[in-house]
Amino acid sequence: MNFSELAEEAPEDDESFDQETFDSGVEKRVSVIMLLDTSKSMAFDDAPQPTPIDQLNHELSSWAQDVRADTRLRHRAEIAIITFGSGGVIIHQLGEDGPFVPAARFHPPTLSASGVTPMLKAITSAIDVSMKRKETLDKEHIRRFRPLIFMLSDGAPTDDSGNVLEADSITAVAREIAALEAEKHLAFFAVGVLGADVAKLKLLAPESYWDLGVGDFSEFLRLMSTSAGKADPLSHAREEIARLLGKSKT
Repeated sequence: MNFSELAEEAPEDDESFDQETFDSGVEKRVSVIMLLDTSKSMAFDDAPQPTPIDQLNHELSSWAQDVRADTRLRHRAEIAIITFGSGGVIIHQLGEDGPFVPAARFHPPTLSASGVTPMLKAITSAIDVSMKRKETLDKEHIRRFRPLIFMLSDGAPTDDSGNVLEADSITAVAREIAALEAEKHLAFFAVGVLGADVAKLKLLAPESYWDLGVGDFSEFLRLMSTSAGKADPLSHAREEIARLLGKSKT
């Protein structure tokens, strides 16, 4: 399949979106951080065509159109993207003055894949971004939910030389995530696609991991936007993952 043949002209941003209304915090803010794996395995040479990174770019573009038109998200959701792999860890500057952009103005960057998988550094960056955003919104007296971090990976965390890290190396980050979640500072979700080390993802997110396997990237993206539009985004995301995994709700 040639995704370029399926590409449609992107519609204009939601014309009913009002930046002043969004900035005023009329609706309780939902900050969504996408943490996306762009390591070389997302574009490996013997991958079936299109490559995983091509599929992700296609689905991101399609999802962005839906998000911009979603009336539930118009004045409540904002999106940030952090990638790890190609170019190291990159905090994409989507907004005019930082990484967050209103959902109604969201246009994803075109991602490329290469390099190793600095997952732990990326998680640390995502935590930093989420905490700073919390502080900013609180100073501006904008009501908010805790930030939601959704990580997508097809591999396992590596060091700068590409050596896969053992579980012991992940424990410190896993404990930090658990502590921040317990204090209701953020929520972290780990989603694995074909090739992911699910055991390590489960270590990082024991209650919020999802092995998507060979599933469609659109399922992962839909989980984020659907959750962001709910009265309780965190509970919905966890319940939906539990349903998808065939688990009982807790």
